[in-house]
Amino acid sequence: MHPDTYDIGIIGAGCAGLSLARELVGRYGGDLRIALLDPALLQHPEKTWSFWTHEPDRYAALAEGIWHKVSFADHRGALTEPIAPYSYVSIPARRYRQHILDELFRLPSVHLRTEASRRYGPSGRNYLIQTEGAEIRCERLFSSVHPPATRPARYALQQHFLGWFVETPEPAFESDTVTLMDFRTEPGSGAEFVYVLPYSDRRALVEYTVFSPRPWPVGTYEEKLKAYLHRRSIDRYNVTASEQGSIPMTDYPFPQQTADGLHHIGLAGGLARPATGYAFRFIEQDSALIAASLQDGQVSRFSAAGRHQFYDRLLLHLIDRFPERVPGIMSALFRRNRFADILAFLDRSSAPLDEARIFWRLPWSPFLRVLYESYLRP
Repeated sequence: MHPDTYDIGIIGAGCAGLSLARELVGRYGGDLRIALLDPALLQHPEKTWSFWTHEPDRYAALAEGIWHKVSFADHRGALTEPIAPYSYVSIPARRYRQHILDELFRLPSVHLRTEASRRYGPSGRNYLIQTEGAEIRCERLFSSVHPPATRPARYALQQHFLGWFVETPEPAFESDTVTLMDFRTEPGSGAEFVYVLPYSDRRALVEYTVFSPRPWPVGTYEEKLKAYLHRRSIDRYNVTASEQGSIPMTDYPFPQQTADGLHHIGLAGGLARPATGYAFRFIEQDSALIAASLQDGQVSRFSAAGRHQFYDRLLLHLIDRFPERVPGIMSALFRRNRFADILAFLDRSSAPLDEARIFWRLPWSPFLRVLYESYLRP
């Protein structure tokens, strides 16, 4: 069997694989032969990717909505602020996927393959991918498939959620404001909140989100969503669709590159921020760095600064050991800081002095206890 040969092989056509393929095509056009492999290549997931950005126009053609204000709520009430210089953008995964596939289908140098990769690894100076009916040889290989864990993580939490796409017969939502976190849940709920993405005053994605070690049965989320909507006096509504997911919140050191040179991308490469689960913009930054560096014969990757890794470990320990403190800490965070500064911190684009100000305004006692337990206790 003669293997098909490519410059680049990409295993997995989720957010990371598509983002990388798009960056490579945008920079090199048809000069690179690219194989994108995924047995679910032409299936369209029902999920939403949302994020804040300085460049909303870059996503205008794909966005389901763009907002310029966000809200935080707790049992003291709701607080709303503009987030300039950011805008909040929501893109349906189905639309994002189809848009990029349409771009890729136009180039004869890009092959979209639906075979499952049975095994892959180094072969001489290249990489060999074996599928059920073919062999594929490529100069560089990128994979969004999680490699087997080599050691247990100290923190192994999940950000898990179930969201309903809700339509109401009368106005029920603030159409110009995204609710990032609403902690007006049942008393004693801990690290649980509701996220509301309003597409109009009568249609929204309402998502129940939890930070905990394991996802819940679907029925548990549904009961929580019903109770939340009832508390907001929204009793007449239709659920037109739903989305469910789970994102790792862990300090596990996901390897971006193996000893034999295979590159892990997306969540498999540790691109989700451990303490928040945010990943989309980090994946895009990583893809852009990879594409730009290839012209120099190397692969550069996105990685978090050491201080951000330290912050994430503190927050993970706090969520893991003291989930009941999370609502109060989030309340202090949003009520004592500008929302735009908080987004810069979560986006890892803040300056150290701004980060010090943010932590100074938070309750000290839980963080001192976390520091002691994590670093000082014998």
